Amino acid sequence: MTKRAKNKASALVFKVLVSAVLMAVCGSTIIAAETSQDKGKLICFAIRDVRVFDGQNVIEKATVLVRDGKIENVAAAMKIPADAQVINGSGKTLLPGLIDSHTHIFGDGLQQSVQFGVTTDIDMFTSVEIVKAMKEQQAAGPNPDRADLVSSGTLATVPGGHGTEYGITIPTLSKPEEAQAFVDARIAEGSDFIKIIYGHGWKYASLDKPTLAALISAAHKRNKLAAVHIDTQQDASDAIESGADILAHVWYDSEPTETLMALARKHHVILIPTLTVISTICGLKPGLALISDPQIESLISSADLPVLKREFPMSPFKQENFDRAKRVTEAFKKNGLPVLAGTDAPNPGTTYGASLHQELEFLVQSGFSPAEALNAATALPAKVFGLADRGRIAKGLRADLLLVEGNPLVDIKDTRRIAGIWKEGVELDRTSYREKIAQERIAAASEPRPLPPAGLDAGLISDFEDSTRGSRLGSGWQETTDAIMGGKSTVELKIAAGGANNSRYCLALSGEVVAGVAFAWSGAIMFPASIPFAPADLSGKKGITFWAKGDGQTYQILFYSKETGYMPSYQSFTCGAEWQQFTFAFSAFPNMDSTQVTAIAFSAGPKPGRFSFSLDEIELK
Repeated sequence: MTKRAKNKASALVFKVLVSAVLMAVCGSTIIAAETSQDKGKLICFAIRDVRVFDGQNVIEKATVLVRDGKIENVAAAMKIPADAQVINGSGKTLLPGLIDSHTHIFGDGLQQSVQFGVTTDIDMFTSVEIVKAMKEQQAAGPNPDRADLVSSGTLATVPGGHGTEYGITIPTLSKPEEAQAFVDARIAEGSDFIKIIYGHGWKYASLDKPTLAALISAAHKRNKLAAVHIDTQQDASDAIESGADILAHVWYDSEPTETLMALARKHHVILIPTLTVISTICGLKPGLALISDPQIESLISSADLPVLKREFPMSPFKQENFDRAKRVTEAFKKNGLPVLAGTDAPNPGTTYGASLHQELEFLVQSGFSPAEALNAATALPAKVFGLADRGRIAKGLRADLLLVEGNPLVDIKDTRRIAGIWKEGVELDRTSYREKIAQERIAAASEPRPLPPAGLDAGLISDFEDSTRGSRLGSGWQETTDAIMGGKSTVELKIAAGGANNSRYCLALSGEVVAGVAFAWSGAIMFPASIPFAPADLSGKKGITFWAKGDGQTYQILFYSKETGYMPSYQSFTCGAEWQQFTFAFSAFPNMDSTQVTAIAFSAGPKPGRFSFSLDEIELK
């Protein structure tokens, strides 16, 4: 490859990687600044003879009258005005519009949410541009085709901490004296509350406890709630001691101690357990249950179906950790502490709107009655986040309503049997949305399948015997580091003498992994298709084999595919001073689709330090 071509390819790699990151869990897609006032008409209607869960209590048979987007009356018996459209609610249950208390809104997330009766999303980190655009739209008038947004905007984290790994440049801090200015800047940007990262369960840098306490104090000084992301029970203890209002996530590393629960009771801390995403972290694939549910599946786009199938690669957590997470959640309930329903969509295994129905199911499995679970997704979050105009079915409140078949107060899964949704008194057109999804799927299915790359039959990717970094298929090997995420790691690739099995040459990698981003890395990458990050069909092979030697450290082999998006699936290997052959089946790489492989890489990291290893005879088998 010429120097000009190499520079062009590297630039394309950068653009594709950044684009993939921005479109993923924490991207920066901006919602079009259109108004929705012309998409629905406010009318007067009455839902008659319906069971009502008003957010707290049940009325077994009532009529709910709505006029001009507001609930005009709720009564067991009333004279229905002549101008009201009458809806028969017999055999159905009317609920307040649902509130998901932990999401990350990007792309069309708000539109997806409302299709499942989620009329308000509490966002725990999105781009400032989305917050600004949505607040302007919400202030301009009704938005009946999308959920309302309540957001923390940018989260508080350290350089290299959780939240910095998505390719978005965000402000960070690391000292207590920076806290008030940080909080004031977030409020000026439109943050409704302050989200703080304080976690030690994953390989991220984290704020120290004094800075955590300073941020919480700064938020309280401005009358803002402080929601703290935690991983472990010790994180939770530190957060509560520091004055946190909300714990974002439940821990699952240890059983709750009485000391901690006493501390939680003293501070009346609120928990958003996000059991759905924790189920994914524990390898339980909750998204597959949603895909198999006919009440859900037809409203999931072809782009979101892979996300529901996706796992967290190489997560060490298992079923017992998820069972513990449910026990901790139940402990909060038994101690009289508020628990809110939240999903952490759109992380792997989750999706906007639909996953909240699964979260309700998990709360019931954690010892909640169906009414308590529904309260956790309606009246209670409305109270916690100061949303006095919603979350209940009561006179004078806005008509965000969810009508379902059956009785979710007996079977919580009946929340999925949706008969009607009203946002601000305007009925949602789910039929058109379902037809749109069907057309998208037809278009996606008609896309041509990626072709096997030239040279796949032979299987050999590179043996380096031509003394170059080229490959028998695809684009050849080039440098890849965390520089695209703002990191400072380095790598040098060169052809060295003395390959495996007495061959002449090998590919030698050396450099340094430098801490400072959430996932620091450095290594080599190749693209099996002729265009970088275009998918290639490698399903004619079952796995990959290669020879390696090195400095005794552990490295990773990574596969990118359309299924994994910007987050690769990987396996680790440790290589010593002598050449050793390694073989991995494609099935060992979670989420990888061998018909859609976009890149193969070898890397050092995230552990910082110097590294040196060599590769040879890289082959697909």
